[in-house]
Amino acid sequence: MESKTSVGFVRDVIAYASSHGISADEMCRELGIEPDLLLRPDEMVSGDLSHRAWLLAERLTGDTNIGLHIGESVHPSTLGLVGFVMLSCEKLDKALSKLIRYTNLLTDGVVGNISRSGRLAEVEISVTTDVANSLIDHPRQRIESSFAAIVTISRTLTGKGLPIREMRFVHTRPASVSEHSRIFTAPVLFSQEENKMIFAAEALDFPVLLANRDLLATFEAKANEHLHSMGQKETRARQVKKLIIAKMRGDLPAISDIARSLGVSERTLQRELAAEDTTFSGLVDAVRRGQAMRHLRDERTTVAEISFLLGFSEPSAFHRSFKRWTGMTPRAFRDSAL
Repeated sequence: MESKTSVGFVRDVIAYASSHGISADEMCRELGIEPDLLLRPDEMVSGDLSHRAWLLAERLTGDTNIGLHIGESVHPSTLGLVGFVMLSCEKLDKALSKLIRYTNLLTDGVVGNISRSGRLAEVEISVTTDVANSLIDHPRQRIESSFAAIVTISRTLTGKGLPIREMRFVHTRPASVSEHSRIFTAPVLFSQEENKMIFAAEALDFPVLLANRDLLATFEAKANEHLHSMGQKETRARQVKKLIIAKMRGDLPAISDIARSLGVSERTLQRELAAEDTTFSGLVDAVRRGQAMRHLRDERTTVAEISFLLGFSEPSAFHRSFKRWTGMTPRAFRDSAL
């Protein structure tokens, strides 16, 4: 089985090359793909195609540090709804967790993880080896791009540089490391056992300063549309559904959070919902179903983004749930609704 990755990552590489005067159409022809493929963000492509796109872009631009430079150019607003989710987080630790989780949903070629231990924190990116994966033999550009993106996004979100203590890469040392030193401002080690960024844990508590009002307004409008559709008698179940919608930003709110917002104990809330012949898990399921159908009617929101926003562990879990709810796949529903 071969690794898969979102066509969005291939699109980003081609867009970077285009910004350096390279024809996107010519790149698509050389890669053997139709340009229209880049307009279908829900598509997954082979890891081999992604690898060939990186090699082609590096050759045509002559940029041997293309991974660092593509990562450096990332902005939360280019990440779509996940960018809004990151901007809505109060602190950097939550925002980075969202970014890593979303990336994990869009490729099975790597797995990211963030952890804290005492005064230090770590972001590790591991190349998966249980599938045919070009990253096993050629990790440099895509791994360096991921870490450079974390540095840039962290600075954009908080207004502060990430206090990196050390960078470790599995791949061998390139001929020049001046760009690595400029971007990471810390010792950079190569031929290591893991790909890892080690930084001061205090950075995880940096507050997120920016807000994208346009994306916020768009997302809240969708939520409010659902809220207004519940304009009947204010039962406890309806109160809970409103709070689930308001709090669901890439993570599912726990029943303890909802009970706290309502000023009751978790046990009391469970008893009140039982009296209305429902359960918290049933209400979560109903909210997810309703929000999924609303998001799918907006073709600007990808299926992967919807999966992320509704708190699913991976797109396949969302597909299974949506098929259970409607008897249709998300794509079939979108095709019939648009």
